[in-house]
Amino acid sequence: MKNTKHLLIVASMAAGITLAGESVHAQQLTTTKISKITTYNYAECSTVTIKLNNKSDIVKHIQVTLNLYFGSGLAEDGVYGNFTEDAVKSVQKKLGINVDGIFGPKTAKALLKYVNNTSIDDKNGFTPVSVNIQKQLIDLGYKINANGNLSSYDTMLAIRQFQKTNNLSVTGKVDINLLNKLNKQYNIKPDETEKFKSDTDYYISVNSSDNLCRIYQKISGKWKEIKCFDILSGKVVTGDYVSGLRGEEIKFNIVSMKNFTQIDGLHVFYSSEKDSGFGLRISDESAKFLSNIPYKTAIKVF
Repeated sequence: MKNTKHLLIVASMAAGITLAGESVHAQQLTTTKISKITTYNYAECSTVTIKLNNKSDIVKHIQVTLNLYFGSGLAEDGVYGNFTEDAVKSVQKKLGINVDGIFGPKTAKALLKYVNNTSIDDKNGFTPVSVNIQKQLIDLGYKINANGNLSSYDTMLAIRQFQKTNNLSVTGKVDINLLNKLNKQYNIKPDETEKFKSDTDYYISVNSSDNLCRIYQKISGKWKEIKCFDILSGKVVTGDYVSGLRGEEIKFNIVSMKNFTQIDGLHVFYSSEKDSGFGLRISDESAKFLSNIPYKTAIKVF
C-alpha cells in the first residue's frame, strides 16, 4: 500500500490535481500538460532558505506539493512570487510554525511530516484529494459517494467504467493515466459557464461547500476562469447577487475590513486579521483583486 500511496502522490502532482479542482490565478496561469514527474525533495528543500522572488526547481517542488495537499492553486512555474509566499504563510499557519512566508528548513520539515502522514489513496485515509477525485467523477455523471475511499465498490466500478470509456487499462485503480485523462475531461466538461449572465464581462462564483471563490472573465465571447482563491471564513446565504459598493476600509464590530466589495446589504468580501461576521473574509491580495472588478458584476453563491 505504501508504494501505491507514493505512486498516487507522484501521479497527482503530475496531473495537476488540487484539493478543489484546477485553480488559476489571474497573473499565474496553471497548465495540466505533463512535462516530467516532479516530487517533493526534502533533501534539497531542507538545505536552503527560499524567499520572495527566488527562482528554482525547488520552488516548483514546493508549488506542486502545496497545490496537491492544500489546494493552493499556484502556477507551477518555479517562481517564488507573492501568490506562493501567501500560500506558504497559509500552510505555515496550518502546520503551527512561524508565519513569515519564508520557506526554510523548519517549514520543509513540517511539510514533509504532513505529506508523510496524509494518505491520498488507501481506504484508511479520508482526505480532500481522494474526495476531489470522486467529486470530479460525480460531476462527469458517475453515481458514487464522495467519502474519500477510492477503494469503495461504487468508486472502483466508476473508475473501471471511466477507464473503459477512455480507452485506458481497466484496473479500477487510480494511476497517472487516469488522473491525466480525468483532469482533461473535467476541465472541458459542459458546465454552468454556458448559463452565466452578468451586466459586466466578469462573473463571481462562490462554492460554499469547498470554501472557494472563482472569478471568470468573458474573453472572445466565452467565460474563462482567471482567478481562484480560498474563502478564509464567513458565510453568505446561497443565491444570486450583484457586486455593489467598494472601498478601501470599513468597520463593523470593531473589526477593520479592508478592500471590501459589497455582496448584499452589510455582507461584503473583505480582508482582515479577524472575522467580522459580515460576509466573506479573504486574503488581502484577493480582496484587492476583487475590488477592481466592475460594479454590478454577477455573484453566484451556492
